[in-house]
Amino acid sequence: MTSGNSNNSIVILGASCRAAAQRAAKAGYQPHAFDLFADRDLIECAQTGQLDTLGGSENQWRDPCWNETPMLLAGGMEHRPELVDRLRSHDLQCGVTGWMLRELRSIANWQSWALSTGIGFPETRFSRPSRIQQKDQRRESNDEQWLRKRTNGAGGIGLRIESHSSHTANDDEPQHYWQRRLDGIPIGVSFLSDAVRNHTLGAVLSLSQEDIWGPEPYSYRGSIGPVALPSVVLNQLDRFGNVVRCEVGHRGLWQADFILSDGRLSLLEINPRWSSSMELLDAIGQMSNPSLEVIDALNNFVEWHVQSLGESPIPIHRNREFGSSTTSFMIGKCIIYAQCDLRLDEGLLDSWWNQRWQGSVQELDFGVRYADIPPIGSAIERGYPILSCFATGESRGSIVEQLRNAADNISKSH
Repeated sequence: MTSGNSNNSIVILGASCRAAAQRAAKAGYQPHAFDLFADRDLIECAQTGQLDTLGGSENQWRDPCWNETPMLLAGGMEHRPELVDRLRSHDLQCGVTGWMLRELRSIANWQSWALSTGIGFPETRFSRPSRIQQKDQRRESNDEQWLRKRTNGAGGIGLRIESHSSHTANDDEPQHYWQRRLDGIPIGVSFLSDAVRNHTLGAVLSLSQEDIWGPEPYSYRGSIGPVALPSVVLNQLDRFGNVVRCEVGHRGLWQADFILSDGRLSLLEINPRWSSSMELLDAIGQMSNPSLEVIDALNNFVEWHVQSLGESPIPIHRNREFGSSTTSFMIGKCIIYAQCDLRLDEGLLDSWWNQRWQGSVQELDFGVRYADIPPIGSAIERGYPILSCFATGESRGSIVEQLRNAADNISKSH
């Protein structure tokens, strides 16, 4: 391990740190997680604090024991560049600066990087699109819908479908933009940038509203992976990742969302942080991930992230079989949302705890497992996540069925 701090700590920040903290603990680190939810299984594997109070606790970072401690950013931290810079000023190690976060979240940069590598990008506007002229109606009849997005959004929250005839309040607020809706398969791709090059770590399929209930049409519902991709698509992703790394100079784990349609990629957004789907690729990598061949490196995403903060390249090489058209084993994760306001029964919480996911694929040989388990006495409002569940199988359909049954059972238990 390359961490220079004496106690082998790692600081993890974000809306939900449990997955990254579990993976860090498996790599031998002592995670210190600053989180919004403080779920029961996060508290078990990490020293836990509240993310919202972090900005007011500057004194703790002045202790020399934190010098050179690596940081890993998780959910929503792409929108807190000032906090990242403040922590970096206390000599915590982070692969991005506040400026880099802003560059990596620039819509103009997304478009430029995508198009320069042969990847598509949706038509994007920063004020509500006007009605299509009559002469264009026939040509664009299948692309009438636009997606109204928030520049500071995460997890699909607040993303709305709008037609040209719809009217919404605050149409021209600067925190919103519009993209023409694209049909295709949504995939999330995990990357790692080190001092020398970028690595494409793997891809997952995103669950849809037809798979699992969610409070909004585009709420993040979960992922299934790994998904095999054609070599031409993999080559595009490699070029894209290297362009982004060279343009910004960041280090560490990051993720991007794409639409895959008829063998063509279109970029949707970049998330310069640990993403929710990374634990799936990381966990299956412990079983000799068919997508990667690792030489002289611990096969753990968090360890790779820490190594990327140094000056030596990480010895990860693409396996020739990564581009094969089939996969024989997949793992899935879904977020189960509350369909009504509820207070969780202690017995139910204990049953989830006894079937909790601790990061090992082998645990799933015995059925669905649960994670992000709320503390006893928790009250969950409608539309908020209750917990996550995991399953394995040989096809997307078999995994979706298991996850859907688990979600239905949880819904019926209330």
